Amino acid sequence: MSVRRLIFCAFPFGYGPAAKLLSIARAVRAHGIAPWFLGSGIALELVRRSAGIFDEVIEASASNAAARSLVSSSDGIVSSMDRRAAQLARESSRPLYIVDSLLWMRDRVPEAFLPARRYWAQRFFGEPIGSPHLPVARVGPIVSPFEPGPPLRRAELVVHLGGCESPWATPEDHYRYAAFVTRAVVSAGLPRDASCLVLSGASCTARLRAEFSACGVEFDSLSHEEALNALSQAAVVFTSPGVTATLECFRAGVATSFLPPQNYSQWMALEAVREAGLAPEALHWADVAVPPPFRRMPEDRRTPAVLETIARLSAEGSVRHELTCRLRAAARLPRPELGARQRAAFESLGANGAVEIASQLASESWCEGSDASQEARRGEQ
Repeated sequence: MSVRRLIFCAFPFGYGPAAKLLSIARAVRAHGIAPWFLGSGIALELVRRSAGIFDEVIEASASNAAARSLVSSSDGIVSSMDRRAAQLARESSRPLYIVDSLLWMRDRVPEAFLPARRYWAQRFFGEPIGSPHLPVARVGPIVSPFEPGPPLRRAELVVHLGGCESPWATPEDHYRYAAFVTRAVVSAGLPRDASCLVLSGASCTARLRAEFSACGVEFDSLSHEEALNALSQAAVVFTSPGVTATLECFRAGVATSFLPPQNYSQWMALEAVREAGLAPEALHWADVAVPPPFRRMPEDRRTPAVLETIARLSAEGSVRHELTCRLRAAARLPRPELGARQRAAFESLGANGAVEIASQLASESWCEGSDASQEARRGEQ
């Protein structure tokens, strides 16, 4: 029986979509499936740091000829919210499988996802806004089975900024946010009270090191495994409210406090986590200004409006002072109690979604295109 090959693609929006594919790829290997990764940008940056998970890691745009050839010779494509990859699967007549972390906050399913043979939606703490109008399997947190190893980068306080990149914003947008947070952390005196490690994307990390070299803070950009290790061994974590980072921190049971959002999905995620009572002392931009009605805006208007709001507020000294005060207060929270409450909330979302998705992928017949893909692979030999 030939080995099945699945192509994994992640929307290059921070590290979250790629981190989920790393978790699923680990799980599908146990079922004899060969996972290949095709991607670019910040998603490719994270995947390249993890050896032995994907058979091949290929840098390519989902629109170029090499990507099309690879997909045409595969048994299907697994898209972590990557719309271009979904379109490529349709054009290549390959089965499409969608992994969506954000269906709970969407008012509609992106058109490119509608032909999905299977659509997995990760549960989160917010109530679903809209009806997907297609069969959806809701799964628990899509995270990697993980046991902490020896601490490679031990720090009592870890400030997690994620990949800090997206196709809809400039590097300056991302760095503005990272520098705003770092200044508040330093102003709060947290590096004086504990060893402090700030994690972000590679380019952002280099700029932070240059600007804040004398502030008693370490900066690094780690592999997914190394980051999980650092987070799990910290006494306290401050994280931007990305969905994946939130779930990974809650799973580790480490007391987790939240920074203001970097983008619209984080805006919604922090609202959901606060409403669940899991983010004491968190500062949301909506606490210091009346935001535009983002939920009623189309995506092409909403995204720049969120970025403009963040840029404006992060430049105000009074807002940085407010964040500084919130960070100090958060650092004094009862850590064991907070960590235990967040871990219990994580467990309430259900069993490991990565394991469930891998099992369902293994049960697929892949009757669409399986003969063609086997022919293509015979031609490669």
